[in-house]
Amino acid sequence: MNRNTDQYKKRNTNIIADYKAKMDFIALANKYKITKNRILQILNANGVRDRKWTKMGLNGEMKILKLYAKGLSKSEIGRQVGVSRERVRQIIAEHATERKN
Repeated sequence: MNRNTDQYKKRNTNIIADYKAKMDFIALANKYKITKNRILQILNANGVRDRKWTKMGLNGEMKILKLYAKGLSKSEIGRQVGVSRERVRQIIAEHATERKN
């Protein structure tokens, strides 16, 4: 086993411990500098959390729109919020369509 594998195992163990200590996904993603989706993958792979899709609420969408208005890239917004660049693009497009109607 190489050193990187050991580092990832230790990181994953720490993520699981923090999750069990009630740390939320965004806080975990920020602490470990990985996406929310990767946090979910690690928890699911280790049997800590059942797979459940969570719908982003209006607050999350508004945060995306505010960051976009500030000039952040879709990729950077995705990293901060914990969603993919494509999902950020979709949310921006949905709200642009709502304004036209």
